[in-house]
Amino acid sequence: MAFDVLRVGELARFEFTEEEVKKFDGHIKEMLRMISIIPEVLETEAMVANKVRLSDLREDVPQGSWDSFDVLANAPKKKSGFFVV
Repeated sequence: MAFDVLRVGELARFEFTEEEVKKFDGHIKEMLRMISIIPEVLETEAMVANKVRLSDLREDVPQGSWDSFDVLANAPKKKSGFFVV
């Protein structure tokens, strides 16, 4: 994708020195390069996310929970059955 710094500057009524044109042209080319690889990065991340093996997951077994009275017994501050932070 081509980007003409001078043309955009003209449309925005900016005046650039030759040094500024070279600087902005380099910055814009780098930004466009980064933008162009976003689909590749997203595709790679999606591929990695989909490779979870079932053997990596634990079995979902219901377990009992703690009694709220026992949990709050060690709380330094509590109010209305909740921890105070």
